[in-house]
Amino acid sequence: GINIVDGMDIQADKVQAPSWLRLQKVDIDKENLPYPDNSFDSIYCGEVIEHVYDTDHLLNEIYRVLTPDGFCVITTPSLSSWINRLVLLLGFQPYQMPVSVENERAGHIKWAYMHGHRGHFRCFTHRGMKELLQIHKFKIEKLEGWDVGDLSLYVHPRVLGKSVELVDKFFALFPSLGYRLGVVISKEAR
Repeated sequence: GINIVDGMDIQADKVQAPSWLRLQKVDIDKENLPYPDNSFDSIYCGEVIEHVYDTDHLLNEIYRVLTPDGFCVITTPSLSSWINRLVLLLGFQPYQMPVSVENERAGHIKWAYMHGHRGHFRCFTHRGMKELLQIHKFKIEKLEGWDVGDLSLYVHPRVLGKSVELVDKFFALFPSLGYRLGVVISKEAR
């Protein structure tokens, strides 16, 4: 049979979930996760934490519902990525930090704009992510930088091509310079 996966989203009522996904509407800034303590062996929080206002509440809830021998994977864009360091040096807005909901491109390099960063409340550096997770008593199993993947999904128009993808893959070898952060955490005794 198919395993059932639990998922939560603030807009779950607008998503057509497949039959194997039990999706619930949860506003993590205002609500606890609707599960008892120690409910999950694994949690995936991909490209979510940057959209949450109250990251402390999110991390407290992850800790609460994670089993003692479970793990959680968190991914998020990195404010300290090589590309953000470069655009800041040139006086442009970092890619993950829009200055406006309606005018997402304001302050960005227009010809190399990366879409999809609306609603980012928090932006993390490698150090910021590490320290916040330690404050919340998580054991960091792995924290690394990731490349953006296929940049053709993000850069419009694709003016820089494969050369930027190669540079991105190189800088992802250095955790604080990767375009994204990927972290695997587990519980420590509180």
